[in-house]
Amino acid sequence: MRRILIIDDELAKPANAELFAQCHGIKGFRFEFADGPEQARRLLADEPRPCLVLLDICFDNHIGGERYGIEILSQLRLEWPSLPVVMMSGQRDPEILIQSWDRGACGYVIKQIGCDSFSDELEEKVTRFARYEPTDLILGSSPAIQQLRQRIAVLAEYDIPVLIEGESGTGKELVAKELHRRSPRAKKQYVAVNCGSIPDSLVEAELFGTRKGAFNDAIDRMGKIEAADRGVLFLDEVAELKPPAQASLLRFLDRGEFYRIGDTQIRKADVRIVAATHCDLRSMVAEGAFRGDLYYRLNGFPLTTPALRDRPEDIPLLAHHFLEIQRDKRHKPIAGFSSEAMGILQGFGWDGNVRDLMYAVERAFILTNDGLISADTIRTVLPKKSGSSSRVKSPSEGFCMRTHLCREAWQLIRQVYLEERTHGEHGLKKRTASRLGLNPVNGFGRKLLEIRKECPDLGAEIDSVFGFDGTESEEHIG
Repeated sequence: MRRILIIDDELAKPANAELFAQCHGIKGFRFEFADGPEQARRLLADEPRPCLVLLDICFDNHIGGERYGIEILSQLRLEWPSLPVVMMSGQRDPEILIQSWDRGACGYVIKQIGCDSFSDELEEKVTRFARYEPTDLILGSSPAIQQLRQRIAVLAEYDIPVLIEGESGTGKELVAKELHRRSPRAKKQYVAVNCGSIPDSLVEAELFGTRKGAFNDAIDRMGKIEAADRGVLFLDEVAELKPPAQASLLRFLDRGEFYRIGDTQIRKADVRIVAATHCDLRSMVAEGAFRGDLYYRLNGFPLTTPALRDRPEDIPLLAHHFLEIQRDKRHKPIAGFSSEAMGILQGFGWDGNVRDLMYAVERAFILTNDGLISADTIRTVLPKKSGSSSRVKSPSEGFCMRTHLCREAWQLIRQVYLEERTHGEHGLKKRTASRLGLNPVNGFGRKLLEIRKECPDLGAEIDSVFGFDGTESEEHIG
C-alpha cells in the first residue's frame, strides 16, 4: 500500500492520528504521522518513499510557531525536491498560500478534522498529486500522463508489439522501459537499438549478428535480437530503417526465426518488440517510404507520448525532479524556483519537450549559487526559439503560476466572505479581512484589486459577490 506522510505536531498524537484516519480514510493509501522534521526524515528514508506529504503550517509546540511549516517545507525541498507537498492550515491566509507556492508546495488545504468539505478537498489533492508511484519512470499528474500510465499498466501484461509515437524529447524510451519493468519479462534483458544511429550497411548485422568471415573483419557475434531473447527489444527511430532491413525484420516478426549474417543456421528468439518514432509512419506507408505490412505488425497497440506544452501542470514536478538530480550531482543548496520563475517555465512552448526542460534546469542550477532559482536566470537559460510554440505565453494564454495562486486566493476569500455574511452585514468586510490575516483598513481591497489585475476574467464574479463595479477606492472596498 502506498504511503502518505503527514507532518503535524498535533495529528502525530495517537488519539488524533486515529481520528484523522477514521474521518478521512482514502482507499489505497496508508497514513503515517511525524511530529516534526527529524521524525519525518526517518520516515522518508524508508522505501518505498511516501508518494505525498501533507504538511501543517502551524506548530504550536515549536519555537518557530505560527509558520514553522514554511521552514520545514524549505528543508524538504532541499532534500527531496521532487516530492509532492500539500500544505495544511487552520487559517485562510492568501499570503501564506503564496509563500507556500514560492517554496515549492503543490497544493494547500484548510484543515478541519471531521469536516466533509475537508475530506473532499483532501481526497482531491491526494488523487491529483499522489497518483504516480515513487518508482514510476513516467512522472506527472496531468490527465494525459495518467491515461498513458494506465495504458502502460494494462499493456505490460500482454505480450504484443507496441508502437510509441511522439515528438522528440517526450520520453518514448522511458515508456518502453516502463513497459519492460512492469511486464512478466522484467527479469530478462531490455535491449535498446537506435536505428537512426547505425550505418545502413550495418543495421542487419547489428540486429541479427554475424558469422566469422561473412565480410571483412566480421567475427562470430550475437545480434541485438538474440541478446534480447525472452526479454524486450526497443527499436528507437524505427522509421529510419531502409527497405532491406525492413524486410528482414518483418520476416523475424512473422516467424520468430532469423539467420546471422553469413550463416545458414536458423536461430530462434522469443522477443517482445517495442518500437518508437517521431515520424508519421502512416503517412510514410502511404508515400511508399515504409512497408505497410511491417507497420501493422509493429503497431500491435499504439501509444502516444504527449508534448510538454500540452501538460504544463506537470512542469513543477519535472523541474523539481531535475533539480534534485543536479543537487545530488553538484552539491549546491538550491531550494527550488521562485513562483515567477516557475510561471515562465510553465508558459514556455518547449519545442524540445522534457529533454529541453532538463537542460534548462541544469543550466539554471549552474548559474544559481543558493536559495531559489530566479525568473531572470530562467529567462537566460531558455532554449532558442525555433517556432511560434516556443514563445513565453502571457498569463492570459497559458498556465501561469502567479495566476494559479491568485485564483486559489480568490477561492479562499470568497469562501470566508460568504461564511461571515451569514452572521450579518455590519463590519462584514473587516471581519473577513481579520480572518484572512489582512490589514482591516485596506488590505482586503488591495488583495481584490491584485486578483482582478492578474485574473481579469474573475472581475464579474468578484462584482457579483461583493456588489461593486470595481470603480470604488481601495478604502471603500476594504
